[in-house]
Amino acid sequence: LSPVCLGSLRRAASINAEYMGLEKGSFELPKDFLNRPLILVGPGTGIAPCRSFCQQRHALKLKGRDVAPAVVFFGNRNRLKDFLHESDWEDMKKSSTVSHMFTAFSRDQDEKVYVTNHIREQRELVTGLLNSNAMVLVAGASGQMPRDVRAALVDTIDDQVAGRSGEAIIKQLERTYRYQSETWG
Repeated sequence: LSPVCLGSLRRAASINAEYMGLEKGSFELPKDFLNRPLILVGPGTGIAPCRSFCQQRHALKLKGRDVAPAVVFFGNRNRLKDFLHESDWEDMKKSSTVSHMFTAFSRDQDEKVYVTNHIREQRELVTGLLNSNAMVLVAGASGQMPRDVRAALVDTIDDQVAGRSGEAIIKQLERTYRYQSETWG
């Protein structure tokens, strides 16, 4: 461990703190994961696993490896308070690891804007990615958000795909692990 880590551990050991641990995530990633485009939806703390996926792809791309791009939908309350690691995201956009990043800061304007608004606005991009074998990974709070994101995707597909319902397509994506959600309370 580095001296910084050791110092932090010593300070933490001197206070009364509850046990904290790490748990394995629930995303099931296929062998060809790096070659599949991603649609990442990470409101709030849900951006953390999305960032990890993008960082891995970015590092490999900088080493000359071909990786598929990601489209990121991130939301939080305030840009200035909550858009952590913005420069990292900009670097990933410059390298095309992240082809698009749509941000929704719900408290920065009079009318609230959420990631679901951007998903619906980007219906052609989203359905084009789904037609290119993209995976959809949703991470964040387990309240209403996962249902709202799923509904936005169903609506988006209904608007863009003739002959099949968005609900049927999302169910197929879930069965084949191309649509996954990892949420917490």
